[in-house]
Amino acid sequence: MSVENGRGDDGGGGGPGARDGKAKGRAGAKADAKAAKIEKAAQKELDKKGGKKGGKTPDSPALALLRRSAEWGGDGGLLPRLPGDCERLRAVVKTERDRRDLIDGVVGMVEDGAAGGGAVGAGGTGRGVLAKLLKVLYDGDVVEEEHLLAWADAGAAPEWAAAAAAPLITWLRQAASGSDDDDSD
Repeated sequence: MSVENGRGDDGGGGGPGARDGKAKGRAGAKADAKAAKIEKAAQKELDKKGGKKGGKTPDSPALALLRRSAEWGGDGGLLPRLPGDCERLRAVVKTERDRRDLIDGVVGMVEDGAAGGGAVGAGGTGRGVLAKLLKVLYDGDVVEEEHLLAWADAGAAPEWAAAAAAPLITWLRQAASGSDDDDSD
């Protein structure tokens, strides 16, 4: 049995795990194709608008997907739709920069009320949804603990966003220090 290939054969490719590997490969290819389609649609939308939205930097494909989900979410906004979008987001959010931009984009959407719950600046209840949205992105493996902690530690977040995300950040820090203590045993 070959330990490297884990199929229980001599690596010839016909072992019991070969079919599972092909199915997983097709699923990954489908996710990549779906991500490319989303990215192409987002770029097409940006091109129609002249590459900019009201003088702002154009949305990344991930943020365009979030904005579309928030619009389709109706009164519930983004939160009920976000768990189902995590797979598509993982496909388009690939770099550290993408993850930082996504977190900042979610903060911006909450701030202007696009995520549902009312705009923070207008005294809406939108700020209560920020930690929940970030937690869904974390649970959906779109962003990792290190990205959220780096965002919090950078100090660039608006004061309301840092305060709204504080319980999540505290929980992540406690979980990290708990796992560090477990590792040292």
